[in-house]
Amino acid sequence: MPSALTVSWWPGYLLESNGSILPKLENPYALWYSPRLSPLEVTKYRFISFAELEWHIDQHTAPVAVVGNWMFNSQPFYRDLLARSGYVLARRVGKTEIYAWRSH
Repeated sequence: MPSALTVSWWPGYLLESNGSILPKLENPYALWYSPRLSPLEVTKYRFISFAELEWHIDQHTAPVAVVGNWMFNSQPFYRDLLARSGYVLARRVGKTEIYAWRSH
């Protein structure tokens, strides 16, 4: 069975799971550096932009998303985006939240 794609700012959350990180999120610093790069550099270095990440969430490319400590002050924004896109909180492990997309 293929593993579920997962949106996570830190791929370490998936270390002992069957999930796989959404492509371009393998580097935990990609989202921090992508705003400082040109679109050509973002593509060249296989980084993901915030707009592309939001598109993946809106399109449900990954059925699972993790909101954790690597997101610093952006957790409220992404919780709201996930909720508006049909994701629901499935589990909480410490301060880390795991969301799953539920089709209506």
